[in-house]
Amino acid sequence: TDNYNEATAALLSFKGDISGKVTEALKATTGQQQNRLLQLAATKCIKSAAPIVFDLAKDNTVALSALRGVVGKNDISKVAGLLDAANAAQVGDYQKALSASIKSLDAKQQYQAVSDAMKKATNKERFYPILAATNTNESVEELQKIGSQTAINALLRSTNLKAAAPLLNAAKAGDERAQLAQDMYFYRIKKYIGAFAA
Repeated sequence: TDNYNEATAALLSFKGDISGKVTEALKATTGQQQNRLLQLAATKCIKSAAPIVFDLAKDNTVALSALRGVVGKNDISKVAGLLDAANAAQVGDYQKALSASIKSLDAKQQYQAVSDAMKKATNKERFYPILAATNTNESVEELQKIGSQTAINALLRSTNLKAAAPLLNAAKAGDERAQLAQDMYFYRIKKYIGAFAA
């Protein structure tokens, strides 16, 4: 274990490009050794490892978790399809991978990519939290239009002030999570005013 920890620390601090070697090693290893390489690939954001990680993620929870570290904007459609088809235990990891895959896009592009993927999906509600996290006016409007409890709950992830109105309405209707969101918005407003006054 000490050797592993030292080797991992050295590889994480290495300034050169180790992506090719890590990708090759992923193909040639199995078990715990492969899992450690998956974690390394995710931590170092080795995009070239994505095809291997996608393949391994079908049967390996470590690979599934590592996806978020290796995906990029070219993987959006693939991740969205896997999220839509995932079993309940996999949904969270695929949501994190989809969030990671859109990260390099600006907010409007993130919204568009997630909205487009959601329109093609069977399990649309799995996309609501990622859509809300784009923090665009369009995402708030779309989720408000959907109006389901799941869509309104997804707005809890939005920092867009337009999300306040549907959350306040839900709080008035007795939704405890929406009440918490309302309290958070009021706290943010007080904090902003306090910082401005100081």
